Amino acid sequence: MIAGWEVLPDRNLLRRDDDAHTIEPRLIQVLIHLAAHQGQVVLRNELLESVWGETIVQEEALTQAVSQLRRIMGDNPRTPTIIETVPKKGYRLIAEVTSVSKTDGSGEAAPQSMKFPVRWAMMLVVVAGFVLVYFLIGGGESTESPQLLLDTRPLTSLPGDEFYPAISPDGQHVVFTWRPKAGAEFKLHLKKIGAGDPYPLTDEPGVESLPCWSPDGERIAFLRLKSGERRVCVVSAIGGPVQELTSSYWVMGGMDWSPDGKTIVFSCKDRQEAPMRLMQLHVADGQLDTLTTPEFLSRGDTYPRFSPDGSRLALIRSDRGITRDVFLMPAAGGEPTRLTSGFFSCGGVDWAPDGKSLVLSATLRGTYDLWRVDAANGKTTLMPARTNRSLHPAWSERGGSLVFVNNTDVTDLVVGSLANDSTETSVASSTRIDVSGRISPDGKSIL
Repeated sequence: MIAGWEVLPDRNLLRRDDDAHTIEPRLIQVLIHLAAHQGQVVLRNELLESVWGETIVQEEALTQAVSQLRRIMGDNPRTPTIIETVPKKGYRLIAEVTSVSKTDGSGEAAPQSMKFPVRWAMMLVVVAGFVLVYFLIGGGESTESPQLLLDTRPLTSLPGDEFYPAISPDGQHVVFTWRPKAGAEFKLHLKKIGAGDPYPLTDEPGVESLPCWSPDGERIAFLRLKSGERRVCVVSAIGGPVQELTSSYWVMGGMDWSPDGKTIVFSCKDRQEAPMRLMQLHVADGQLDTLTTPEFLSRGDTYPRFSPDGSRLALIRSDRGITRDVFLMPAAGGEPTRLTSGFFSCGGVDWAPDGKSLVLSATLRGTYDLWRVDAANGKTTLMPARTNRSLHPAWSERGGSLVFVNNTDVTDLVVGSLANDSTETSVASSTRIDVSGRISPDGKSIL
């Protein structure tokens, strides 16, 4: 209970007397994390990493989440009684937090039972199931069609979390970051499409993400977080020693290798209050150039992607409000120009091999969908993929192959005791949906 509100995470429900609200899983997770540190200041960065994990989102997402919680729970931000804003730091739950015992109605603890908890892929605090999806887009399809239905099939079905796929220039391999269970570090893994199991590329400590391929397919650049420092690194596509290319940044938001192999463009910022900007790294000598200077107090620029001919950069620019749209700019530098309009949260963008369109992961109707964007006029076409919440699209230069993350809900069978909520044992953990479990009378088997 928080300020009289009953919090039911398994049902994504806030309830007080006859007033009940089903809310987004991320809102529940923000509230739970604050409640776990009741009376303490929780830094914004800590909340973002706890709830959104490795998924790149702007701080506005957290601001909106807290605002929605306040509105639902009737909390005034000017005179708060539940969630207090600590300027330039984060938030503090100031309301009382109490636990509620579960009984069977007679005052006795209920017997052991079967539960069906849903693990939400965006909530990386809870182990979530991700499926990396691979599909082919045939030639000759027209963006004039109102929808482009995609033929999809699973590429991986691993326990734990998978993020940021990047497909090799020849379309034969995918590199992505994976952690098999909560608490483990995200590490780069390489998989051949259609054959074999993924294998790790590095064995050094550190959280690894945001991989991108060199144009010759021989090296992979990526972000490494180690001892609180984030750096751009490079490793051979067959694994081996890791080379660090940059000094540390406060946070980073995507990178790409130029088609001529000479530069890597990445998104970064040096301090919390600064907007994300694009930097250009010259691979040969380590020289750094600033490519964009977003508006002060905006969220800035993320997800840079070179066009196939190397002449242009696509990026996601976030304004001071809630919009996140695709912008284009010359690769050598210059003012970005808006291509799309009206999108909210974005989950990545990449160019089609012909350079005439892009694929965008973005929210327009409440969930992350894939959209095809005409690079000439910004016209968008929905690309239904028989998946839900599609993130981090990456298109190969040859073969027309595309990979993306299917951010899905996963239901596992868990045996738990209602007398002790902390005692739970997963008996059917997977990246699929496991339901309708029944315990045998002797408690030894499950059907």
